[in-house]
Amino acid sequence: MNGAREKISPCQFHEQIEAYEEEKKIAYVTTAERIGRQRGLRQGLLEAVALGLELKFGEEGLRLSGQIDQIDSIEQLEKIKEAIRTAASFQEIETLIVQSSGDGSRDG
Repeated sequence: MNGAREKISPCQFHEQIEAYEEEKKIAYVTTAERIGRQRGLRQGLLEAVALGLELKFGEEGLRLSGQIDQIDSIEQLEKIKEAIRTAASFQEIETLIVQSSGDGSRDG
């Protein structure tokens, strides 16, 4: 090879990348896929937290929905989900949610 590169079409390039990934068993996650997964995980956690609050605290728990929806941090939502399981009172969860929604817990 003399250093000159052969020109290939975008389709050929894509095919070569796919063949290389298959050969090397590379699991590549695009930025769009990663964002989609994060959004899906966040949505699932929001639903889990809402359900947990409703089951444990009834209507009182549901009034925190607006504040919970403001939390983008997967880590904070997981903490809240786990805290619902062990909380002795509604106030414990309410305090945690208020802290989480007011501390800049926005990953987005």
